[in-house]
Amino acid sequence: MLWLFYSDFDQQTPHKTSCTLSHMPSLDHVGLETLNGRIARLFENSGYLKRSYYIGYLVYLHLVLIISQMEEITLNNHNKAEYPPMHSAEHILNQTMIRMFGCNRSKSSHIERRKSKCDYFISEAPSDLQVTEIESRVNEVIGQNLPITTSFVLRTEVPDSVDLSKLPEDASDTLRLVYIGDYDICACIGLHVSNTSEIGTFKIISTDFAEGKLRIRFKLENQ
Repeated sequence: MLWLFYSDFDQQTPHKTSCTLSHMPSLDHVGLETLNGRIARLFENSGYLKRSYYIGYLVYLHLVLIISQMEEITLNNHNKAEYPPMHSAEHILNQTMIRMFGCNRSKSSHIERRKSKCDYFISEAPSDLQVTEIESRVNEVIGQNLPITTSFVLRTEVPDSVDLSKLPEDASDTLRLVYIGDYDICACIGLHVSNTSEIGTFKIISTDFAEGKLRIRFKLENQ
């Protein structure tokens, strides 16, 4: 994720400045060839230079230099386009299961627009009260209107907390990480919404448990 710093000079006390973050498009949505032009248009059309954003202009020039020297990011092809709200809900469910039961992220899942399912390996079947709590916790996270962002990192730079066990053997050296606020982080190349407020209400349809595997079927409402 690229961020552009600019400085707004205080009109009454010119010697003081306040720094602000202006969000730039992430590289997974904007090609490197167009990003340079978008930064330039940002400065031309937004009046930043007219308001004496000198520091920002220097940073802009530095960014252009960096981008011109960057190699294009290569990721593995994704064989399926998930429904973004449901896919983001799956990430929240995974993290909720980790926190509640100490298990791993779902080892198998089927994510569709109308309904989805995820499988987890836990020691015993959850009680009805625990199932209700899973649903409640997921909706609590959704209701926090958390931003969902991405970044690209080398595999050697991935935080230890990120589970890479599901990566294919031929996974690229550069990985895309998806962050749901500060609640969850996961290596993923699928589609997501930009904020949890776009997900809707998480509803567990049914569960079943056999031989240490819990299957959760769920859907989204009020979208």
